[in-house]
Amino acid sequence: MNKKIVRFSSLLIALLMVLSLCACGEEEETYDYKSPVPTTTEEILTRFNEAVAGAKKGNPGISYSIDQGASMSGEQKDKCENEYVKAAFKTVSKAITKESFSNETAYGESTKDIFPTFGEDTAPVLTNADIRSAYVMENKDDGTGATYIIVIKIYPETNPNQKDSIYGKLYNIMDDKEILSHFDVVNSVVTVNSYSAQYGEGMIKAILKKDSNQLTELTLTRDVVVTTELTGVGTLADLGTVPLEFNYNATEKYSIDWFDPATKDAK
Repeated sequence: MNKKIVRFSSLLIALLMVLSLCACGEEEETYDYKSPVPTTTEEILTRFNEAVAGAKKGNPGISYSIDQGASMSGEQKDKCENEYVKAAFKTVSKAITKESFSNETAYGESTKDIFPTFGEDTAPVLTNADIRSAYVMENKDDGTGATYIIVIKIYPETNPNQKDSIYGKLYNIMDDKEILSHFDVVNSVVTVNSYSAQYGEGMIKAILKKDSNQLTELTLTRDVVVTTELTGVGTLADLGTVPLEFNYNATEKYSIDWFDPATKDAK
């Protein structure tokens, strides 16, 4: 009887040891922050600016894409009483929504023309004067727990340009000629010569690695109210000039890859 108990106890201990080893093997990897999580606005901006500068100078692989659309709210439709103008806008809206743009660079290639500041070798710097708020949050979409998110909201602007505006520091802003070209699809019946763009609060979302503070993803969203006038031509010459207001929205996304294929290791 005692021998059976001893044998059973030995088997039980062995089983517990095996289970213990298995549990150790399945233990989730933890990721420690390279430096303390920033809490003040100044600390968050410093961390963000350093991460963006690192991506600009480090020449990682970058994939860029932009999704955009245009629409009219119920109130805007009520303001625009002319059905011909509404029909023309539907055509323009479809052209804007279908238009997509993407670009990419391989690891080691220059980021000069794909990553802010565009056309330059330097990265943009956001200041307290540029933003409404900034905060840090856990990345709940990251199942590994290896990253965290910085969210920054910038002030609204009217008619920002690429060279001299808050939006222009990070966002890819089309020039007037390119924006007005979207109306070319209806230029047989209406023409547009100018516009005004009221940019709302912009949201910047940056995903950083905890163990290195390197940028892995940058998302920029904007909502714009565009005000313009359409002048009838050809069969719509009797239309005269009528006002048009609509909403434009766009989301730009950068995916940053720090894997160096030459060394078979992440930088």
